Amino acid sequence: MCDRRMGAIVTRPQVHLLDVGTESYGDCLVLEFPGDGQPTRVLVDGGHRSDKARLIKQFTDIFGHTAPFQFDLILISHAHDDHIGAIPDLVRDGRLRADHALIPDSDMAFGPISDDGIDAATDAAMQAVALLREEPPDDAVAADALELMALDAASLRSRYDEMQETLNEQGTNVVLFGSSSTAKLQKLQKNFAHVGLKILGPARPALDRTAQLLTGAARQIIDDARALQDAGRDSADLLTALDAQKRIGNIVNAQSAVCRFAVETASGTRKILLAGDFQFAALGSSDATLVAERDRLLKAIAKEAPYAFVKLSHHGSDNAVNTKFLDAIGATDVLGICCGRGHPAHPDPETLKLLKTRGDTTWIRTDRSGHLTVSIEANDVDINPDDKLNDAKPNAADAGAVSGTGSPGLPAVIGAAPVVRTPVTQRAPAAGTPGAPPSAAPDSMRFDIPARASSVTIRLDLVPQPATTAAASSAPAEPGMPSSAAGASSAPTTSDKPQHGGSGQKRFEIGGGRPLPPLIFLTDTRRLANHTAPNVVTMIIDAINYGGHRLCDVDTAGAVSTVDDIAAVLRTHIDAQPNSQVVILGGYDVIPSQQVDAISPETPADTMDSLRISDPDGFYVWSDDVYADVDDAGLPDLPISRIPDGHDSLFTLNALQAGPSAGPARMGIRNSVRKFVAPIYDSLPGTNALLVSGPLDSANLHAGQFVGSYVYYMLHGDDRDAKRFWGEEPRGNLVEAVTLGQVPTDGVDVAVLGCCWGALPASTKAADWSPGQPITGRLAGQSIALTLLAAGARAVIGCTGAHYSPTQPPYDTASGPFHKALWRGIVAGKTPAAALQAAKYDFSSRLTTVTDANELAIAYKTLGQFTCLGLGC
Repeated sequence: MCDRRMGAIVTRPQVHLLDVGTESYGDCLVLEFPGDGQPTRVLVDGGHRSDKARLIKQFTDIFGHTAPFQFDLILISHAHDDHIGAIPDLVRDGRLRADHALIPDSDMAFGPISDDGIDAATDAAMQAVALLREEPPDDAVAADALELMALDAASLRSRYDEMQETLNEQGTNVVLFGSSSTAKLQKLQKNFAHVGLKILGPARPALDRTAQLLTGAARQIIDDARALQDAGRDSADLLTALDAQKRIGNIVNAQSAVCRFAVETASGTRKILLAGDFQFAALGSSDATLVAERDRLLKAIAKEAPYAFVKLSHHGSDNAVNTKFLDAIGATDVLGICCGRGHPAHPDPETLKLLKTRGDTTWIRTDRSGHLTVSIEANDVDINPDDKLNDAKPNAADAGAVSGTGSPGLPAVIGAAPVVRTPVTQRAPAAGTPGAPPSAAPDSMRFDIPARASSVTIRLDLVPQPATTAAASSAPAEPGMPSSAAGASSAPTTSDKPQHGGSGQKRFEIGGGRPLPPLIFLTDTRRLANHTAPNVVTMIIDAINYGGHRLCDVDTAGAVSTVDDIAAVLRTHIDAQPNSQVVILGGYDVIPSQQVDAISPETPADTMDSLRISDPDGFYVWSDDVYADVDDAGLPDLPISRIPDGHDSLFTLNALQAGPSAGPARMGIRNSVRKFVAPIYDSLPGTNALLVSGPLDSANLHAGQFVGSYVYYMLHGDDRDAKRFWGEEPRGNLVEAVTLGQVPTDGVDVAVLGCCWGALPASTKAADWSPGQPITGRLAGQSIALTLLAAGARAVIGCTGAHYSPTQPPYDTASGPFHKALWRGIVAGKTPAAALQAAKYDFSSRLTTVTDANELAIAYKTLGQFTCLGLGC
């Protein structure tokens, strides 16, 4: 797309300043240059990571179609999280592609991977380095939120490096600002000569100097952190004790690429200037090399002036904009300010006062207008919308809620461990099924819930209703029958009961032939056969019929493709057999789950945005409850479970015949700060002590310590890596607690995983999914949850999103009461699926007096995301 004629007249180029929500800072622009065919499109920066859904919507408006979005050039101005933002996730998901990319060199921006004095640093120290190289968080951010911000900051480099690797694999011409050769940089500028791309700086000597300063500052922060830790300060104290003088974000800002674009119009050349977060007014450093480079850049900018459009750098901060800078850009038509809503210093009140003194200047703000489009004419500019031009009113300190703040005592979300993400790929159809249609897409719905529609509001009947199920208590296996399934590699056992023909030959039976409540199985046998084998599906259907259960077989590739459609068909089976349990057979790529929004649409927009930012899932979770919600009241009226197929025939058959283990024995492990688990664990039958991680970790725990029929994990999880869970030391360092190889191979009856995304059976969390996007179920060997099912578990109950725990006695906030009710039902003899249903009713009855938006969102998320994997009875 870069073979257009140099010097050709370009009509009406456009600059899109995108809405980046309420989170502090943030830049994202799209430049469009019309040409003979498709326009040349340049993406500049990616807002905040939490802006992904918001950016996808705006890209769709710009491109006129849904993802994937193909850009001619992706330009990341510098390596701050509010500029890298959502780009790595969008690239990973295949929604964003580019012919060329100009991005900062990792070692220049983040420091060398291996360095004396850095290699031996603790996790907490490295998190401090990562946080202090970012823009400073607001003063109101609480200590626990600061820790989560530090964890996320520490994961930025791995996400960034993976993005670079993915771009290379996709054939993108990646040019690394700060390390690529001058020839390669010149070639990139030549490829975009038709839109006048010119990189004004910073020059290589200045970039090398910033890298030296960053590495030296990182060493000093690590030394200071080590001294604080030696003095007994925990991770939260460590982050707050390292004061603003330790911040090094200004040095990262000094790496910002300063770029000019220029196009020829009928009346002459029209130019655009973008400079990331470069601090032209106050560098925050007296280093001679950086000061000289700043002065050189101001002269280069003045030489190129005037401009049709200039984005004020650093979100309109007073350290980026002063009279000298405004004089340098000359008679510019429009100045743009990109930033999230609500930060009192961005744009800075002094900058706004300065702009007011220049009567011939027009400026626009995304924090006032959202998505803005500047169309550059030959002699003029057109701005849309244009109702809030030259708004000089500063933001109030409380105009936008700060991520992580809230009422004292509110529960803290368990943070996700910083693990490198891997690209999501769709599994190919099984052999013998060429041309199989793509997996049914999950249906999007809000957690409003009077009806199964594509969008509803949070409305729950909060008075518990009597259970409509007659599910029997778990009964012991019949004499001579196997008590539990073997691992996924073992062949399923069969019953001694004769087949219908009376030959005496053994047959496969649901639950191993033990007494079960009436079950309604929901599946798409065609898709299930793609993941297992046609003869296996035939065996399953025969076992369902033989056990007197019902089968609801839907063709999700045909007319019954959405959650609404499937639920309507299932309803006819429930009406015919009302006192039943629903068992979904297959992963999300067989029968879609429902994307649930736990925030009421009646929530004010600013509050909703701040809630989205505060939660790792944006308060979106997967839920299967819709299939058992007969009265449309928002809660399951029947017990419901799901057997994910794991793309493995033996795994599926073993899960279908699971039975109670012989003699309950408990096994539990928690991280050091989730103390609410202890009294619940003490109520479980058995004598095994509750393990605590840290100090314990996977290296000093052996597989025998994880054996138990009642399994209870309360650890950190990650949606990108289901093979491990993490503990946490008192100082905040994460330690690997459980790995796939330590999970028992048999003897498990019921497992409850209070781990973030612990029971997510798919490769995509709800927050990352958009309608039409294929979703792939996890394989049997890719998940601790599925491995527990392979160990014979009747049920693995856990979360499809990030989990909230109470932090203060009496532990009656967040999910604390839910955990108590769940285990109480299991120990009392309810089937696991029935115990989960009862716990949801018990928990919902407590919400009648809750009015705080944050607490309500957490509660509705808890209700929606807890799911039962396995046979469930």
